[in-house]
Amino acid sequence: MKKKILGVSKPAWLGALAIGLLTPIALWAVVNVDTDTIFELDGNVVTDGFGDDWLDVANETDGGTARVFLTDSITANDIGFAGGGSKDGRDISGSGTVWAHDVGAPPDKNNIEHAFAVAYQDASTDGDLHIYFGADRFDGTGTSAIGFWFFQDSVSVGPNGTFNGVHQVGDVLVTSDYVNGGGVSVINVFKWVGGKNPLQLLISGTPALPGSVTDPSCLVKNVPGEGNRNVVCATSNRTNVPVPAGWPDGYVDKDGNTNTFLTSVVFEGGINISELLGTNTTCFSSFLAMTRTSASTTAILKDFALGAFPLCKVDISKTCNGTTTVVNNKFHTEYTVTLTNSGGSTVFDPSFIEATGKLSTAGYTCKLTEIGGVAINPTITLEDGLEVPLAQTLGANASVTGTVECDTPENGFENTASGIAYTDLANTTSVTADAVSDDCPLFQFSNQLGIVKDCASPVTVAQGAGGTLTPEVCVDITVTNLRNEPVSGIQVTDNKIPNDTTEFPAFALSAAGGVNVSKTFSDVCYTPSAADNPAETDPGAIEYTDTASASGTGVLSNATVASTTDTATCPLCPCVDCD
Repeated sequence: MKKKILGVSKPAWLGALAIGLLTPIALWAVVNVDTDTIFELDGNVVTDGFGDDWLDVANETDGGTARVFLTDSITANDIGFAGGGSKDGRDISGSGTVWAHDVGAPPDKNNIEHAFAVAYQDASTDGDLHIYFGADRFDGTGTSAIGFWFFQDSVSVGPNGTFNGVHQVGDVLVTSDYVNGGGVSVINVFKWVGGKNPLQLLISGTPALPGSVTDPSCLVKNVPGEGNRNVVCATSNRTNVPVPAGWPDGYVDKDGNTNTFLTSVVFEGGINISELLGTNTTCFSSFLAMTRTSASTTAILKDFALGAFPLCKVDISKTCNGTTTVVNNKFHTEYTVTLTNSGGSTVFDPSFIEATGKLSTAGYTCKLTEIGGVAINPTITLEDGLEVPLAQTLGANASVTGTVECDTPENGFENTASGIAYTDLANTTSVTADAVSDDCPLFQFSNQLGIVKDCASPVTVAQGAGGTLTPEVCVDITVTNLRNEPVSGIQVTDNKIPNDTTEFPAFALSAAGGVNVSKTFSDVCYTPSAADNPAETDPGAIEYTDTASASGTGVLSNATVASTTDTATCPLCPCVDCD
């Protein structure tokens, strides 16, 4: 992919924007020191403090930058893992032993009903990327394990028991292993690194109760300059809690209870991705909640709930600014390209890519003339396939615009562009936005040619040999371009002057309002074969009438541009003083 790097002429605000986004913000919040300040890890799913909770995520009324809420079947039609290769340490798809799925109800304690996640990254969360996650199960008793994968690839269920997508270095797995009958929890966080031992343990805790009703269990990491910070926390409901009204698709446990989450049915946690991975720009695309039969990462996976979780995502739109005009005999159109970071993490070099397929063709030119409404100098001439950054960085939910001006021979030129942004400063991983297009309303051609025909002088009579009298009629013809485009190949036609091309050679006229919009043929004379009324004997009543019109081709429209007709009636003996 070709790339256009903005040079020293870029607006000064681009540099200021980058500095503002990359400068560390004062760190004050952690994953769960003050639960109510960000998200409530309190063993229930409703807000009863000052933070968001899972019912908010279900209703999309939370303050997160990305979210996912999944309802999973608990019947025999449930899609779950299948085969001995479905383990955390295996790849998702590809060659060798990989994940597989099949239809069938998993064991009660491994049966997921709902799974959910939400991400936060803004000043209220110290600028770090925080992700909260959770699930509820059909049964909360017995030894089992629950885990949550955050994939950078777009992972989905494929045909014939397969999965789409693969692991990438930096994928994150959080597990909570319930042992001793489900009453003790061990929290682990892994990073996918690939190779023979693909799961790298980042942090792990000792077996502990998974939190009280209001206090989760947390793992602490010593951060230089900041001291000990809670980087991952988790809890489950240590008592029975109500199922709220409006819980998507309801809830039912193995005993048929629909009103109460029994103890250890609801699991929830939170993780500071930035502190654990050392980056604020991890761009996860997919989320998978899964269950295992035991605490080991080599245990066979059972049930899962899988969905999109676009932490990094860009959207693009393109709209015409006004209408099509004509400039220098070309159709001129202007568009606004808008790139929006619709994910939850900062992206780099958000760019648009023209995809008209015609910018290498003579006569077709598009230029980037403004960024964010500010003119750039020099402008950037665009090429098909050229990445043109509109900013150096773009924060979550932020947008940036560019103005594209095109001059082409097409009326209604369709302008198409796609979007791209990078998830790291090295531009090694990207997210894209599908191509969008817009075309401006067609340029409306107005009017035609005008023509005026007048008698140039009184009809004269010459006496020929043998006393024959021969009249001569002379006229003036003026053709005016009343149309808003140049017209070429204009030909005047006169019904009494047979050799039109000699008397009236073809000519061109510029567009209305410009110079050379009229042309006059003066004293063009012809010899009539007869008067209008050949039987008339009164010289004062003898007249000679002829009609003229004009027609040409529009330079831009390639359409026929014609005039009406105009008639001149020239008397043989004009009345000078009839009284």
